[in-house]
Amino acid sequence: MNRKLKVILFLVVMTVVAGVQVVFALGLDDARRSFEEKYPDMKQFITSVRETAIPGLFEFSGSDGTAVYFYPASGYVVVGKIYDQEGKNIAEEGMRKAAQEKMKPFLAAREQGIAVGSGPVEVIEITNPDCGYCRKLSKHLDRNRDITRRIFMVGEGESLQKARYVAAATDKSKALREVMSGLFDDDPEFAAKKFEDGGVVDAHVKLAEKVGVDATPIVLINGKVVEGADLEEIDALILQAKQAAHPAAAEGTAQVKGPKP
Repeated sequence: MNRKLKVILFLVVMTVVAGVQVVFALGLDDARRSFEEKYPDMKQFITSVRETAIPGLFEFSGSDGTAVYFYPASGYVVVGKIYDQEGKNIAEEGMRKAAQEKMKPFLAAREQGIAVGSGPVEVIEITNPDCGYCRKLSKHLDRNRDITRRIFMVGEGESLQKARYVAAATDKSKALREVMSGLFDDDPEFAAKKFEDGGVVDAHVKLAEKVGVDATPIVLINGKVVEGADLEEIDALILQAKQAAHPAAAEGTAQVKGPKP
């Protein structure tokens, strides 16, 4: 190999190495800035960014829970499933973590939620009185005596009127049941009333807007998030939380439910 060719190859290798080092050295702010420069139309939907196990690849969480992967060195974006060598879907894991991050402000503000029930397991809900899935979930949770619900109500127009009715009510459990049953749907007299809730619902809406909540229901139980009215998963999480809090009682219950000798 002649000297000139060796020099050229050396420069190519050093350029690649330098490029890799630059990519590895990128911080979260740099990655976000690069992403926003290349994809300005998408930046409004991004709520958070984190490094991944793949050097130089960053995960951006969308406001709808979608995980977007960005490689600044090439400018490429990947949306979809990414698996590690153990077959674990790291995209799904990323979305789970993003959902948990989204719920942290609600966890911190749990006392601002509308309290319904007095059971040992706390369930934090983000709900909309006019959402069909939210109504399905609320009816289901209303039967459970093992939970205390901390409800954050969002929406617009008529749904906020219903939310204020619940927040202002003395018997919030009854008011919630009425609203979620559709009792006041398309009721002009109800829509014209004024309910003094002390700004509770406005605070709920403001918090939801701040963290980018754009779909309901969302439920947080013992640090785990469920997006949507997945009743089986929610029931399982409630049971797990109850067992963790009262293992002896849970063990006794399991024995009662077991087959007779």
